[in-house]
Amino acid sequence: MNSLYLIFLFGIIIITEYPGKWNKNLLVSITKQVFLPEALLCWRLKICNFHPARLRERGSGSYNGFISDNRSVVHMVRAFRQSRLTVIGVFAASVVLAALVWVRDRDLPVHIPLIASVLLVLLGIFAGRLAGNLVADSCSTGLLGRLHVELDPEAFLRDYAQVPGLLKPDSRDYVVASAYLADGYAAKGDFDAALAALCPPERAGLGESAALQGLYLQNLCSYHLGRGDREEGAQALARLEELIAGCAGKQDKLAQNLGGTAAFLKARLACLDGRPVERAWLEAQAQQAPYKLRRLDALQLLAQDALRRQRRREAVALLERLRSEGGKTWYAAWAAD
Repeated sequence: MNSLYLIFLFGIIIITEYPGKWNKNLLVSITKQVFLPEALLCWRLKICNFHPARLRERGSGSYNGFISDNRSVVHMVRAFRQSRLTVIGVFAASVVLAALVWVRDRDLPVHIPLIASVLLVLLGIFAGRLAGNLVADSCSTGLLGRLHVELDPEAFLRDYAQVPGLLKPDSRDYVVASAYLADGYAAKGDFDAALAALCPPERAGLGESAALQGLYLQNLCSYHLGRGDREEGAQALARLEELIAGCAGKQDKLAQNLGGTAAFLKARLACLDGRPVERAWLEAQAQQAPYKLRRLDALQLLAQDALRRQRRREAVALLERLRSEGGKTWYAAWAAD
């Protein structure tokens, strides 16, 4: 009976660790309940908008429709001490339990304690991986919350700067974590460091991933424009628009999300060139954008355009909003100057 019970538990863990369609939703539900909703939402939107969180490909079944496929979620266990210790601790506990089962059932036929012990160890491996992934998600969400909720890029960079170096450089995790890190530098206003932190998908052997290419190109364009590099920014934007066109009809949700970001980048380029921007659209984004950094981006573009047009009263109001809502980002510093 004990062995049958362990086999039953082992089956549950296998189903959870290698999820199909229904239990992917179960994992998402668990994750939503465990983590801070606002921070988690910002994390997912970060992947979408630029992104989060779990890198997927197709465009359905994810929070934001940007990244989704039938593969299991991205594993960030290696990146955080807490998640690594969780994996080790669960595995060690399973080994201890296996030893206790062996001692308790030593008078039974040898195959019974042997099977039970092996199943317990395997259970510990799979349960440890699952628990480690949840802990890693919690750690990453907490750090990204510092950037996207608290608007404190310095605090984010202090603990996140080491994360990409702990991951395999040929993995999706590395590409996404590098993008997170780069965005932290960009929020601080250090666009040179942001460009240096970016990892082209081709470097990780993932050049065929449209989602990763979109993530990279929109960041590349944004950071070049942040530095005032019109030519390089325009080239990256052209590549991004070509990618969007290639996704149309195949990955519509991906194309839609990338298109929203491309619209912001076009407005940034127009502002740098001294051309008029679509103020009504930017005003709507400043009110309705799904996360704080995008709202600040819209406010900064509106303020820049108002200053160029010498609309002083409007510019003063926008600069005041940037100072009060910009936290410790470069937007607040820019408005103060």
